[in-house]
Amino acid sequence: MQLRSLGYHSDLLFPRFDGIILDRGDYLVIQTPANPLYYWGHFLLFAAPPGPGDFARWRQLFTKELGALPHVKHFAFGWDGPDGAQGETQPFLDAGFQCFTDQVLVAETVHPPPYPNRAIAIRALTNDAEWAAAFDLHLRCHGNGDPSGDLTFEAKQWARWRKLGVGLGGALTWLTNWWDPWGSLAKVSLAVFEK
Repeated sequence: MQLRSLGYHSDLLFPRFDGIILDRGDYLVIQTPANPLYYWGHFLLFAAPPGPGDFARWRQLFTKELGALPHVKHFAFGWDGPDGAQGETQPFLDAGFQCFTDQVLVAETVHPPPYPNRAIAIRALTNDAEWAAAFDLHLRCHGNGDPSGDLTFEAKQWARWRKLGVGLGGALTWLTNWWDPWGSLAKVSLAVFEK
């Protein structure tokens, strides 16, 4: 399947690195064995939005492709729609699915801000303590995502991102704004991927 969306080109960087992507022609099967609790690490990505009959067909395909995995207890579908077309989502919504639309920012060129704040230091994470501080910041800002309080999913995701940055020679960099006088407290963090 030929991807059109720059968002999915970026998203699939992760499973290309440590997961499995199977091309079935009009859809892709994405698996992330290293993090079995990751919903969007186990999904089907279709070439087009859902059409008539796709509610049943997509669920059958998901069950066939991913349903045998013991940790997969969900359905997750995406479609390569850079034009924003939603297709026939109502049968999914009627069955309790949620539909999300992501906006992807792309910079053809990068320019410094007109009024940069020179009082802050933004730099890549370089050691265990900095990664731990950024992880703590993430949990404080976004929560755990697991109602049980289990940090397994989040910890595996962060370990994955760290390995990815190293494995791609630094193409993925986690930048953090350190705001205390000793540079040890993370205030803002951001992942940057450079192609």
